Amino acid sequence: MLPCLDGKSKVIYQAIRGPVIVNVFGSWCGPCNVEIPHLLAVAGLHKVPFVGVDVEETNMKAGSAFAKKKGLWWPILFDTNGSTRGIFGLGVPVTWLIDAQGKVVYKQIGVITSTDILKNEIKKYLKIKL
Repeated sequence: MLPCLDGKSKVIYQAIRGPVIVNVFGSWCGPCNVEIPHLLAVAGLHKVPFVGVDVEETNMKAGSAFAKKKGLWWPILFDTNGSTRGIFGLGVPVTWLIDAQGKVVYKQIGVITSTDILKNEIKKYLKIKL
């Protein structure tokens, strides 16, 4: 179970079921910053839920300030001790598309460079019309 950056909620990340997009990032990560506009564009369609996982952050306050500054409004888990590595792996950014059964149907290792590419992956792997 991980705390959310809102400081109020906790989520059992091992139980995440979709369809959902899970984006693993860090505020210190340059490529993570590059992909944020694409994530925001798709999240703003409100067709598929997003969950963020903030890793290797100096503290929760830094993660919260980053999320607020960038306009990230979906739940963001704060991984203080690397406990998600066993599921989400090492390195950022990584974006996972998870289906209703909790199966990973697509994994993007590295930066998402296009809103259209992300939309196409969602349509193809999660079968969601955008």
